[in-house]
Amino acid sequence: METGLVDVIGHPTGRMLGERDGYGLDFDRLFDAARRYDVALEVNGSPKRMDLDGQVCRAAVSAGVRLVVSTDAHAPEHMAVREFGVWAARKGRVEAVHVENTRPWRDLEDRRRARLRDRGRVVAVGAPPSIEAAPAVQEEALVLTAPLSDTARARLERFVGGEDDAEVEAALGENALAAAFGLLLGATTGPGSA
Repeated sequence: METGLVDVIGHPTGRMLGERDGYGLDFDRLFDAARRYDVALEVNGSPKRMDLDGQVCRAAVSAGVRLVVSTDAHAPEHMAVREFGVWAARKGRVEAVHVENTRPWRDLEDRRRARLRDRGRVVAVGAPPSIEAAPAVQEEALVLTAPLSDTARARLERFVGGEDDAEVEAALGENALAAAFGLLLGATTGPGSA
């Protein structure tokens, strides 16, 4: 959550009804971090999960944590379980104002851009690339952090445009493309930008 790149923690307790109990989480600590880093928690409506339950939903809202009601859908037919998540949230006396996916998309997008701009950080510092590998950035080691330098922004733009860049990919990890888009979104949005 500290990276600023996390929007939502999905099925936070990890429970699978009839298979495993949820993790022994320190909810006060989780709620504090989620509130501090502007990260929502999922209320998962899958009948196999029902994670979070009503009691934890109520505690989360009392702690000032935002929620997302979701289906955990892995196929179109799974979308029909949305009401189970809504029921869990209602059991916790959660109102629409506490649920992020009741808000207009623009509000969510603006909040994400602000979080990425203010806190989004993915940092990888290495030896400067060779002239053959990346002549445009030979003097500068790769540093990806928000706000991005012009050089880092240009490399990310080339990467999301399909250019291979092993150093960028390694710095951004498993979901490198998504992280690159997130950094660009956060880095290019500021006061007065469109």
